Amino acid sequence: MHPTACDGTPLLIEATSGSFSSPNYPNDYGYNANCSWRITVPEGFRVQLKFDTFKFNDYCTYDRVEILDGPNSNSPWIARFCRSTKPRILNSDGRSLYVKFQSDGVISSMGFMASFVAIPARGTRNSGTATMSNPLLTAILSIWNCTLYIRSEERRVGKECRSRW
Repeated sequence: MHPTACDGTPLLIEATSGSFSSPNYPNDYGYNANCSWRITVPEGFRVQLKFDTFKFNDYCTYDRVEILDGPNSNSPWIARFCRSTKPRILNSDGRSLYVKFQSDGVISSMGFMASFVAIPARGTRNSGTATMSNPLLTAILSIWNCTLYIRSEERRVGKECRSRW
């Protein structure tokens, strides 16, 4: 796990995967925190960010996490998260994400634990074969001489069949 970066300078993380957390996690993060992380993955990839744990107080104007799509605090804003609803998984458009965490001087909570992984950039194709593990589906596809294909970019599943009869 990477250390926290709450001294006003973002912690630079260059890796294909990793994790980071609010200060003192899993204990309360403390008061007046101002932390930031710049996550950068290799060329040809983008960042997928997942919050494993997320627990904040109910006042969004004070304690929050902001995600920006790029390498610094001037990058386009993706989202702001607060309260204790675990955020959805986020994907960057490029190879960097900038994460900012701020807390006030009144109420403190557990904070967050986040993990990231490098995923192929848009337009990158990974082709390959897989083995079916469902005997019934395998039998049906073989009777009809079918090929099952999955296209992840378009999120479509399809089939091509020619009857043997």
